[in-house]
Amino acid sequence: MTAKDFQPVYAFQKTLTSHGQTMTTYFDKKGRVKKVDACVDNDAADHSISLVSIIDHTLLKPNATAEQIAILCEQALAYNFGAVCVNSYWVAYCKAALAGSNVKVGAAIEQIDIVDLKEEITQAEASDVQRLYGNLLRGSEKHLQAFVSTLAQQTGETYVPQYLDADDYAGIVAPAATSSAGRGRGGR
Repeated sequence: MTAKDFQPVYAFQKTLTSHGQTMTTYFDKKGRVKKVDACVDNDAADHSISLVSIIDHTLLKPNATAEQIAILCEQALAYNFGAVCVNSYWVAYCKAALAGSNVKVGAAIEQIDIVDLKEEITQAEASDVQRLYGNLLRGSEKHLQAFVSTLAQQTGETYVPQYLDADDYAGIVAPAATSSAGRGRGGR
């Protein structure tokens, strides 16, 4: 499968106009929606936006292949998606593949796991289960910390959390030296 397989082909379109707003929906031969454009003011074409530009094209499978990621990027360019969302491993690749375009690259690294693990810790009654979740939580926090650092080094981008509040995020990504001061062997 290549980007050529996803070239836009529109069999018909339907346009609705109401109160100075126009929305045009484009359909393929099977009646599936392929593209939606909205225009706020019929007299001002420069106000026209493509709704697809606010869609994140996502492939978060942990076993995604280079070919699948390449197709994802080609589709994002072909359809002018707002962003691609991938696992952290593919961020640098996507940034290079989408360079010069308006398509952004995003990833939700470990945040959902961190939120879920914090909740599980509060609900777990057995101390060994709490310890297990605590260890998993620290691992997820370290992964997020490493990702944020690597992202900044490799791409110059700043990671913006979507699921963690600002205080939790700041506490996690604080420099390792600060968060581990005084915690050497036996210094618990």
